Amino acid sequence: MGHLQELGRAPTTINRAFGNVRAFFRWLVDEDILDVAPTAKIKAPKVPKLIKPEISRLQVDWLLSLCPASTFIGSRRQAMFIVLKTSGMRARELSGLKVVDLDFEHDRIKVWGKGSKERHVPFEKEAQRAVGRWLRQREIDSRAVWTIPDGSPMAYGGIQKDLQRMFDRAFSGDLQDPCHIFRRTWALDMLRDGVDLNTLRILGGWESLDVILKHYAPLIESEDALEVYKNRKRRVL
Repeated sequence: MGHLQELGRAPTTINRAFGNVRAFFRWLVDEDILDVAPTAKIKAPKVPKLIKPEISRLQVDWLLSLCPASTFIGSRRQAMFIVLKTSGMRARELSGLKVVDLDFEHDRIKVWGKGSKERHVPFEKEAQRAVGRWLRQREIDSRAVWTIPDGSPMAYGGIQKDLQRMFDRAFSGDLQDPCHIFRRTWALDMLRDGVDLNTLRILGGWESLDVILKHYAPLIESEDALEVYKNRKRRVL
């Protein structure tokens, strides 16, 4: 742990590494190779509970302005960002999209989530326009939605690198993991708009409410508490 700290690794990385080592020593004890795990009395390093970033409307507008829809790559990037912004799908789900998954008539997209589970996510008009523009721009007959100029489907890693490259250009490296930031922003906006937890769970493809209750609901509760405080201050004044 000290070595990882010297290397400047993040607390979450150190905590994960410690967890792996502790699990290994527990296995050695279970297999009677060791009598006592040397990690038994060592406390796991604390991970600060930081509020993860969202992406604002102004940031989205700035990002899209750097992706000219008149070009092959710009049109593709715009479509990807807008689909992520309005659907809340995961990076893996985005990369696996097929043209037949796009249901323009019923405003939904079929995706395959974790565990190869099928579900539908919103396909808003803004996303439909962007995707339609991209499909016309590429002039390629391909089953895959996202392709490179020769018509080959884009790989998952290629999509991640391409979107992160645009994030680095737009925000000078201050924002990381664009797919997750859009998914997080989408989930929080849904909660702010009054969508109930179970509906959000179904649309977002979570197995249970645990992730929502742990990572999303507390922030909304905090915002609600601040709003109550502001209203109280207004009444006092």
